[in-house]
Amino acid sequence: MTDDKYDPHWVESHFDSFGMQEWDRLVASPSDEISLHVHNYYLENAIRPGMRVLEIGAGAGRFTQTLARLEARITIGDLSAVQLELNRTMGERHGFQEAVDAYHQVDVCSMPMFEDESFDAVVAYGGVFSYTLDRRDKALAECRRVTKPGGALLASVMSLWGTCHRHLPGVMVLPAKKNEMILSTGDLLPETVGAEGNRMHLFRPEELMFWLQQAGWEVMRQSASGVLGLVWTDDLDAIRNDAKKWKALLAMEVEACREKHALAMGTHLIVEAVKPLTGRGEASPMEIDFQEVFFRDNQCFTGERKRVQVPFSRVTARAIVLRQKDGAILGTQHHTDAPFALPGGAMEDGETAEQAVIRELEEENIRLISANADWRTRVGVDSYAGYGELSIWFVIVVEDAEVHHSYENIITRWVQPEEDVWYPHLRDRIRNLILRSAPAAVSEIWQNKE
Repeated sequence: MTDDKYDPHWVESHFDSFGMQEWDRLVASPSDEISLHVHNYYLENAIRPGMRVLEIGAGAGRFTQTLARLEARITIGDLSAVQLELNRTMGERHGFQEAVDAYHQVDVCSMPMFEDESFDAVVAYGGVFSYTLDRRDKALAECRRVTKPGGALLASVMSLWGTCHRHLPGVMVLPAKKNEMILSTGDLLPETVGAEGNRMHLFRPEELMFWLQQAGWEVMRQSASGVLGLVWTDDLDAIRNDAKKWKALLAMEVEACREKHALAMGTHLIVEAVKPLTGRGEASPMEIDFQEVFFRDNQCFTGERKRVQVPFSRVTARAIVLRQKDGAILGTQHHTDAPFALPGGAMEDGETAEQAVIRELEEENIRLISANADWRTRVGVDSYAGYGELSIWFVIVVEDAEVHHSYENIITRWVQPEEDVWYPHLRDRIRNLILRSAPAAVSEIWQNKE
């Protein structure tokens, strides 16, 4: 007997019984056709002729058909023997079988028949990772193992808010307590939706992004699967019958679906990620002289001069949030037993460092209470060779902070100056930044703790 939420036998039986509906479901309605179009848009941008592609959870072959059109060499994997046979049948019927090199009945959580780094891309559309529930880390690790460095992962997972958006009447039938359980965990399980309900994990956009990044993927693009036409069933039929309007709507959907604030509202979240090249950031032959710099009270102070490699792997904006009364720092822990880190992360295209740190605090559900008004002028800039990273640090003194649940952090708490819970390289950097950029009253607390 196991307490695992993931039940591969249930998934296999579910898709065996689903049968031909798996082929039909993406053309069953105009909104389903929109989802198919948006999914295919990302395949068309990532897949090139001759690429070796593992399509895991391939089902009856709607996306196999697209991959064949793009002249990929496809290996098919699915847990359901019925779906594998349908993939063969539809391939023969629609002319895409010749693009398929092999068919495997396989669980994405264990794929020993595939060698390490043997595929140029892995396609896991249709919620493969959602169905693996609490085994999704293992499933993602297996997909990463079989992907070549520089290769792509194209995946779609079920969206928490998008599912509510499309199926709201059914959601509201459930008792409030059960909906609270679903919203807090993202899991649909027999105890919440009944024995006849689906069994899967529903993702939030920030959760999906963080999950992939923590597993070593570089996320290139994220999209919803269709938002504008999702619940306009009657009106979509008329638009679908007008070729010019339909073409215009599909183009609008692709653009709308990648808007940050629309990501959560489609039934699926689509992501394109890349497995970084081995040694990325370490093999650069170019080195420069780098001077640390700190700003405090409208004055600039220089720090250590060092030789660093460029280009940097990324530029980050981070917050050293200090509690005024005792100099404690707001620290975050991403995994059980992991060392503590600081709020913040990589800057996005077009962002200033100030905008990035504000966004990161919001994404980590941290609200600052009575922050010092001049925090934007208390800045340190340094580099860390271990990550190949350029870091911009804002020193923010607050009265307190309000912290809510975040998928990025399992713990966020105040860390006292004398505590040594940080990543090994981080403690000395924090102290250096506080002594050089924090207000005198707080930096003195740290000096006195030596």
